Amino acid sequence: MSRISIVLLVLVITMTMSCSGQKPRSPDVHVADGPMVGDKWVMIDLNIPELETAWEVTAVEMKDGAIFVTALREQFRREKSLGRMVSKTKVSDDGKYLLQEGEQRYDPPIRMNAPVSIKEGDSWELDKPGLKLKFRAGKEEEVEVPAGKFKARRIDGKGESDGKPTTCTLWQIPGRHPTIKSAYQFEDGGEVVEVLKSFTPGKK
Repeated sequence: MSRISIVLLVLVITMTMSCSGQKPRSPDVHVADGPMVGDKWVMIDLNIPELETAWEVTAVEMKDGAIFVTALREQFRREKSLGRMVSKTKVSDDGKYLLQEGEQRYDPPIRMNAPVSIKEGDSWELDKPGLKLKFRAGKEEEVEVPAGKFKARRIDGKGESDGKPTTCTLWQIPGRHPTIKSAYQFEDGGEVVEVLKSFTPGKK
């Protein structure tokens, strides 16, 4: 699995954490703090400042007691688009599931084992073809990113990508876009660090 695939997958997974255990008031109206149509955030790569990744929630639907979230991801370099990818996730009473990453559709869906409400000491695993990670939630830390200064919970992940050691650290806050910073380290010494540049909420 490529580095960019790992980064995108972890961000897709954490995108659904803020709506876990919540229900929309109607099929097209979302509860406060959960993803809302029009929510848009931009992450920048600290090692390649001209590289930006924009995410936008394009659909939030209620069906059979579950919330389905669709998001469009587009990457830019010096404002030139490098391509788009659609992701789809599902949140229900029995857990969170990854349904689609770009052209890849998962049948059955991949279950994401993160707890509904993350607190210090919680741990869980992600297991999908080519990627296995174990996560553990730590203490809250003061984190400053271009979008501002936040008190965020640190989450450390460790495992393998295609059999090679991989580690990552996420910093998350409550709300519609919980991940404000992420750092990934790879066996060859490479590193990807992304931080939140901006967040624009969708209209109610």
